[in-house]
Amino acid sequence: MKLSISKTINLQKAFFAFVFTLLTSITSTFATTYYVDNNAGNDLNNGLSTGSPWQTLIKVNSFLFSPNDSILFIRNGVWRGQLIPQSGSVLGYITYSDYGTGAKPLFLGSVNKSATSDWINEGGNIWRCSGTFSTDIGNLIFNNTTSFGIKKWSQLDLVTQGDYWYDLSSGKLKIFSTINPAFFYSDIECAQRNHIIYQQNVSYAVFNNLSLKYGAAHGFGGGNTQYLNIRACEISYIGGGDLNQDGSNIRFGNGIEFWGNAHDNTVEQCKVWEIYDTGLSNQNQGSTVQQYTIYYKNNIIYNCALASFEYWNKPASSTTANIHFENNTCVNAGYGWGTQRPDRVGVHILLSYNEANTDSIFIRNNIFYKANACLAMPSTWNTTNGYQKLKLSNNCYYQLSPTDTVAFLFFSSAYNTSSFTTYQTNTGQDIGSFINDPLFVNYSSNDFHIISTSPVINQGYPTGILNDFDTEARVSSIDIGADEFYPNTSVIVGQLINKSLSIFPNPATETLTINLTGKNSTVQVQIFNPMGMLLKEFEVPESAKINIADLPSGLYFIHIKNHPHQMLKFIKQ
Repeated sequence: MKLSISKTINLQKAFFAFVFTLLTSITSTFATTYYVDNNAGNDLNNGLSTGSPWQTLIKVNSFLFSPNDSILFIRNGVWRGQLIPQSGSVLGYITYSDYGTGAKPLFLGSVNKSATSDWINEGGNIWRCSGTFSTDIGNLIFNNTTSFGIKKWSQLDLVTQGDYWYDLSSGKLKIFSTINPAFFYSDIECAQRNHIIYQQNVSYAVFNNLSLKYGAAHGFGGGNTQYLNIRACEISYIGGGDLNQDGSNIRFGNGIEFWGNAHDNTVEQCKVWEIYDTGLSNQNQGSTVQQYTIYYKNNIIYNCALASFEYWNKPASSTTANIHFENNTCVNAGYGWGTQRPDRVGVHILLSYNEANTDSIFIRNNIFYKANACLAMPSTWNTTNGYQKLKLSNNCYYQLSPTDTVAFLFFSSAYNTSSFTTYQTNTGQDIGSFINDPLFVNYSSNDFHIISTSPVINQGYPTGILNDFDTEARVSSIDIGADEFYPNTSVIVGQLINKSLSIFPNPATETLTINLTGKNSTVQVQIFNPMGMLLKEFEVPESAKINIADLPSGLYFIHIKNHPHQMLKFIKQ
């Protein structure tokens, strides 16, 4: 009997899950946690405590880690360059995360050239950077994102303040400025054409609470990935690099991209914005590959010039199955700094020409707000291998003008607000979907939580997603979009309602003290690892010490059972 792609994949997953659980229980005691502090660290330290952290990405990239290890970067820390993660195995994941308080650890793909000595006057308002670059400069970011450079393809095109040109042959960067650029701008970041996190051939890795900015390639980029979990990361001002580094005027750069072979990857609770190309994508061309079981859920995506989400896979010998884009909030496709892109499409969902044998793609429970078109796909979507098993449902669409395109079947039909029901009838897609303003808390301030009268409340399709962008619980009648509405809450991990849960010390070694205020009886407290596996459960009174000596070193989450917004993370040393 020949099994379908989905059934074969499910059998493989069940087998590997069993092996993973068995081996993890045997090997988890060998986990080690390493700490990285860009200010107080030293690469000659052993990195094994907050008192003896490493300092640089060079050290992290060159050290050999083992399954179940954690590499934690201090909050408020800043690192420039490329993080090259390592693979765990079926024995356990390698985790890249954070510790301490403050802003998420920041990884910059740029070089700062803000000193007057960084620029040499060549005359005619042309200024040359004093150094050279080994790769294309795809974006100039001025004054902490107040404005941006405009990329040109020859020195003769430099005619307006902020125009710049990167010479591929010499590695020189030149800019048009009426005065020294460092006088005209208080801050100049030169975004280099490198993926900030280069995940090529990486598997069994977790990326949690990291911030990526100012890279001219992808934020997360690389092919042949499996069992990756990218959670609660912030990716912004990405892309613009010369795609082939040949001066062909084709620029690229996605927030998170899975290229080539990719399976069992998850992107959740991330915020992705100001992207030259696409926010989230899995795609391929050239080689025959398999892409399956990829989840994008509870993400907030806005101001992406090409698309919020993009998919295609070529050639026809490739296969795709079980792609989920669910409970995301997508806003302003075709806007932001990337509007200088000459061929910007500006759609939330771009299902491009796809040749792969594709089993199923689920696009459900999403908010699609303001775009050149909310949805775009081939008019032949249901007559080829590509999208015969595409399932769109329970999405909320909204365009500011009723004549703006909601769904575009290129190059055949376009449907707007008034013809949306015709689109539903003609395609059989988007059952349970509707057009309405989702009513954000503050659209102009990019606060895309929903208010109590939002029409998306209780309108979602039950997909089994348990929490929302803020880690609040999804109720039985779930809401559409990244946010599940709770009265008077906009909660993230580490922020607590009425401060009812506190823990110390953090990091901890043998015991962890839990304090509960406003609780008149004992409650169940649970401890999870970064992959969401329940490890311990205690019944505790108002204040108690719990034993964590048997937990391997690493990052954990603790919360009150049945109150999932009451959650904190802690580090076991």
